[in-house]
Amino acid sequence: MEAYLQGPSGRIVLGPGVLTIGRAFDNLLIVNHSTASSHHAEIRPGFYGYSLTDCGSTNGTFVNEQQLAPYLPLLLQDGDRIRIGDMTFSYGVGSPNFQNPTVQRHKDAPTAKVRAIELNAFSQSEQFGYQPPNPYSSSPPQQSFSPSYSPAMNQANVPPWASNSATVYGLSEQQPVPPSFTPAFDQSNTPVWATSRANGNGMPVQTQPYAPPPLPPPPASPKSNTWLKVLLICLSIVLILGAAGGGITAYILTRPQPVMTVTSDYHVGTTPAGSTGTVLHFSAQSFSGSSTITVLLDSLPVASNQHVSSDANGNVKADLVITTGWAVGNHTLIARDASGYATKVGKSVVIVPQGQAHTPGPDGAPPDDMSFILNAHVQPQDAGTGKQLTSYTEELIITGKPDPSGGTVCTTNDDGQSHFYTGDAGNGITYNETAVMTCSGTYKGGKLTYTETVTSEKEVYTDGVTCQEHTPYVYEHLEGTFTGQDMVSGTLSDDSVTSDCSKGGETHQFNFNAEKGSWTAQF
Repeated sequence: MEAYLQGPSGRIVLGPGVLTIGRAFDNLLIVNHSTASSHHAEIRPGFYGYSLTDCGSTNGTFVNEQQLAPYLPLLLQDGDRIRIGDMTFSYGVGSPNFQNPTVQRHKDAPTAKVRAIELNAFSQSEQFGYQPPNPYSSSPPQQSFSPSYSPAMNQANVPPWASNSATVYGLSEQQPVPPSFTPAFDQSNTPVWATSRANGNGMPVQTQPYAPPPLPPPPASPKSNTWLKVLLICLSIVLILGAAGGGITAYILTRPQPVMTVTSDYHVGTTPAGSTGTVLHFSAQSFSGSSTITVLLDSLPVASNQHVSSDANGNVKADLVITTGWAVGNHTLIARDASGYATKVGKSVVIVPQGQAHTPGPDGAPPDDMSFILNAHVQPQDAGTGKQLTSYTEELIITGKPDPSGGTVCTTNDDGQSHFYTGDAGNGITYNETAVMTCSGTYKGGKLTYTETVTSEKEVYTDGVTCQEHTPYVYEHLEGTFTGQDMVSGTLSDDSVTSDCSKGGETHQFNFNAEKGSWTAQF
């Protein structure tokens, strides 16, 4: 259901934006009367309807002839009569039978620099508010395989940074060597070959005058045992290697085999991601019990002051806070306990600049790919004289884009199309204005820029004066930085403007100083 104001100039349909009312040209509803203040009142939408607030006006704001207390909102009811100065408006609720008119604001009159905001702002469904990411809710750790056969080993302690070469296969532990098997052989002595000198018939042997003593025959050589010795040596080697190999196999099967998982609230594709200030959710099983756990990023300890340790069963669960010491890029995480047992398979993670992968920007600013609206309050001053000018408000529309481009920044009028406005120059003179505006701007990493450029502008007054501005010129340039989750502030600047005005055959040129100033916004 729509709400509207019925006034002397017809109906004004109220939208989701704030309707500012007053004598100054930067208001959305201008009450051109001496009893109206420059910024007299405002009508603001709320959950239960629209409320009217007196902005500290000099002569007061009246509803059904009852004066409102300054800065105290009053919820409007269907049929309420609102009086500001000498103008009375009737508030109603219903569906109007006409198009929503455009209400404009102007900085000065006549002027070559016309600021305008349409009431037909974006619907609530198009406004995306920013909320910080939900806190991490831990999920049950993944089950990992661990050998069912785990005999206790007499494992020597190894310092955390010692090389694994001395403990991988347990070769630093002495293995029992079975005694050498040496069977006893019944080896007979070799018989002595003797020679008996006798005659075959028992006859005496004739003595020879001289004969050298006979040489005994050579003893028979015993059989060689070399092959047996070789066989025994080979058998001993086989037994020793068999015993050592069995010990190594048992050690490999029963030593801790840690496994780990890493998850995150943010991702690049399917890979867990994070930026400075966010966390990676780390869990692991099968480490040594009650041991300090060192997490390594590309084989180097992560830059963090966190203490991570396993419980009595060797399980680990921790949130690893990413600091500025974690370099942006693709990395591999592994973990190792104080006994040197480490995860064999690393986990891939991506560290991104703050604001990318939908992570919060610096100081909790919205992510780079988020779409949202800022209600900017601008306080300008004359860049030449330093004189404070009338402040105004406008909506900056930030449209998120995929990484790494960041978002764009514009307003509703920056569409490159002709927009038509009417105004009151005073002394009974009114004018019609035609203007074309474009925009450029970015939002990324908590920083915002916005530039509005006028490409065509012309005014026609009822007294016959016509003015044409020299275009293009920068109508407004804003730069700002988020200082919190919902607060941004920055600076304003724009160009000086030259306008050629003519009436009949007479022409005059007018110059307007550039402006500077500051601005703040919340969402």
